[in-house]
Amino acid sequence: MGGWDSRSVSCGNALFEVTLSVHPRALRAFLRGGDGRVWRCVGAVLLTSLWVVSACLCQVSLGVCGEGLPLYPLPLAVAYVSWRHPAWAGVAAALLCGLLYDALTFSRLGVHSLLLCAVALSALWLREVLEELFPASPWAGSVLGGVSVLVYVVLKLLRYSIGSVRGDVLSLVPVHLLLGVAVAALVLAPLQYGVYGVVERLLRVRRRCPTGDGDVVG
Repeated sequence: MGGWDSRSVSCGNALFEVTLSVHPRALRAFLRGGDGRVWRCVGAVLLTSLWVVSACLCQVSLGVCGEGLPLYPLPLAVAYVSWRHPAWAGVAAALLCGLLYDALTFSRLGVHSLLLCAVALSALWLREVLEELFPASPWAGSVLGGVSVLVYVVLKLLRYSIGSVRGDVLSLVPVHLLLGVAVAALVLAPLQYGVYGVVERLLRVRRRCPTGDGDVVG
């Protein structure tokens, strides 16, 4: 950047001056070089955003068209990202997914972000256990789906119990907690995760290695 310093325009009484320059050759080599990891990361981010947005829209639609149904695609999507992608992706998905859902449902911003962060953290803890007990097994997705919905519904019931009648909260337990976890583990999680896996394989989006070192595998 030395050649540009002599032509830079000084700004009067400025305490600091910052000079930015773009090196097209270096940028081109970075984007084209290596094994294409940059574009795979971009694809993973875009696809994760698609899962987050679609899960939010699906959850909102279920709340409008099928109020009372124990279906929770929202925590399932966050748990999947935390399970199949690096840890930061799961936490980021939980925060963004919660903010988007709160905005769409006109709720207090950040409430569902906290709930989904708890789901992401539980999925991050559970994925190491699943890789030991269910390596490359379809049952892993069912267990993950059931646990994620269990954590999500329990926290929602605890939040709803504040200021509510005890009987109102207990009346929601059989449908939303027991039936909701069963439906998520046996039906919704296998279907939802199956679609996610097929799309990611078709697009060749790389996922986290079983070793947990943060890398990704095809």
